[in-house]
Amino acid sequence: MPGILGVVDVRRPVEEGMALARAMAARLAVTGRLRVELERGTAWPAVLGRVDLGLLDPAPAPAVAADGTCRAVLAGEVHGVPAGARGLLEAYRTHGERAFHGLAGSFAFALWDAVARRLFLVNDRFGLRNVYYAASRDRFVFAPLVAALLEDPSLPRHLDPQATAEFVVFQCVLGDRTLLDDVRLLPPASILVFEPGRGVRMRETWQLAYRPRRRTLAEHAGVLADALTDATRRLAAAGGFRVGLPLSGGLDSRTLLAALGPAARAMPLVTYGAPGSDDVVLARKLARIAGAPHHVIPLAPGYVAAEVETMVARTDGMHSCLNAHAAVLREAGRFCDLVLLGNGGDCLLDGLWPGPEDGPEEALAARLLDKLAIGMPPGLAAEVVAPGAPFADVAARAATSLRAALANAPGGSFADRADAFNVACRHRRWVLQGVPAQATHVEFRHPYYDPLFVGAALEVPARLRAERVVHVAALARLSPALARVRQQGRPFGFLAPPWRRAVHRASTRVRDAVRWRANRFGLNPLLGRRDRRAFSDYHDELRNGSRALLDELVADRTLGRGFWRPDALRRLVLDHATGRANLAHALGVVLTLELFARAVLDGPSAAATEIEAVAARGADVGVL
Repeated sequence: MPGILGVVDVRRPVEEGMALARAMAARLAVTGRLRVELERGTAWPAVLGRVDLGLLDPAPAPAVAADGTCRAVLAGEVHGVPAGARGLLEAYRTHGERAFHGLAGSFAFALWDAVARRLFLVNDRFGLRNVYYAASRDRFVFAPLVAALLEDPSLPRHLDPQATAEFVVFQCVLGDRTLLDDVRLLPPASILVFEPGRGVRMRETWQLAYRPRRRTLAEHAGVLADALTDATRRLAAAGGFRVGLPLSGGLDSRTLLAALGPAARAMPLVTYGAPGSDDVVLARKLARIAGAPHHVIPLAPGYVAAEVETMVARTDGMHSCLNAHAAVLREAGRFCDLVLLGNGGDCLLDGLWPGPEDGPEEALAARLLDKLAIGMPPGLAAEVVAPGAPFADVAARAATSLRAALANAPGGSFADRADAFNVACRHRRWVLQGVPAQATHVEFRHPYYDPLFVGAALEVPARLRAERVVHVAALARLSPALARVRQQGRPFGFLAPPWRRAVHRASTRVRDAVRWRANRFGLNPLLGRRDRRAFSDYHDELRNGSRALLDELVADRTLGRGFWRPDALRRLVLDHATGRANLAHALGVVLTLELFARAVLDGPSAAATEIEAVAARGADVGVL
């Protein structure tokens, strides 16, 4: 797993500290493409390192000051700092901590100041690169993967009930929690400072807030289109890499393709999806219009079962293992070194809260809870979660965390606050959590998170964010031809008139109601056809291609763990297997937590045992 890692511990002998750093690096180096750079322990009590593809900051790591007093490592890139880690190190030497304010890009950065005996951890405005850490007054360890931290045998493996409840309901963890009590995620736009003997302090460098500006729809669309064009072409051209674009039939990647313009003709477009799915069919048509080479990564039946353990391992159990396509996108490494991801457009511009702002705060939060409960809705969770489970009060915990997150989100209206929460908190922990699963083979850049585009997006009023109005207008301005190609699951493109959309919504509701009632009467063979509106039909995949996973859900090991009511879980599995209900997302949550528990909670790793053996031997450990 790419990222930065480090150990600071005034109590631990240098040999033990280096053994831990080596074990953490070994856990992260999951493929031969990843380069491990780990310094020797000559500047103990701190050891810094990096596991990386070596593309964005190719200089040796760590960067070391001329007098040896400061060392730094960087994952990713900082806009306006071409020298990477060394440039940031020199800026710190000149300006101190002030050098870390106002930085933009996609990065995680660590610096150890041996004179001040102080560790700095800094990340970008959106926390696009994970940094997990465990801290005490005298000890601090960090890595891009929770599992790497668990190579420390002294770190407890206690399930965090609050984080688990959030994952069960929202299919993601909110805030800075992880599934383990003692491990936290560095919040976005943060400067974390650790001083042995004094512990951790944290500062925020930037806060996302919508500040709507009076413009017409055409004016907002024009500003957004220009900003996205500049960001996309600049990020595609920088560095001399083989750059590719993951292309679906949706709005985000389609708009990036439009922003690329003629530059797309020499760029490989990569689409994953089941053969015949809308994503594959529409992406092929979009590629023909753009005149770009197109490659398909097929999701064959059984792909979820083949990748579930990888997904849990690469995302520390905080991303549904059903989203196995995130791991499959590593195949894009055959065509490119770096990909432009469309993540971000669907939250910055698409409006989480399209409804009216009427009613008390509590009622609005409750309505939002209903919309975001995409894992296991609170009512279903109350039936399935065992009374003795650590997260038995799952509904109350999820509601409390959502209200707290909304209360901390800035904005002048409920819609602005809901969208700010969606961008800064939920989207980062829900969608972006899957990026590390593919980052083992390809680097990535995010045009939608470019500062100029973000500034323009935060000026769009809620009424134009709702129903993707301004996003569609920006696409139409960039390429009417791409905008006219039909959408996923719909017989019309993005420029269809409102009445056409209304008719389609009504007919879809009628069709779904008929199929649901038919399924209740056992007519699955006639009406249980595969859904090809998206890249994959999870319902069909769990019932057929990856059906063996259902057996794991009713295995004695799962039912005996005490998390779920056995009879209720068996009923869910049976209803899904027979097609009486589509419970794929709920079962995906259960399966993910079970695989996480087996990998993490059921015992220490072999590598952790090796650390203890190395420490006992007092063996000499050097550079990996």
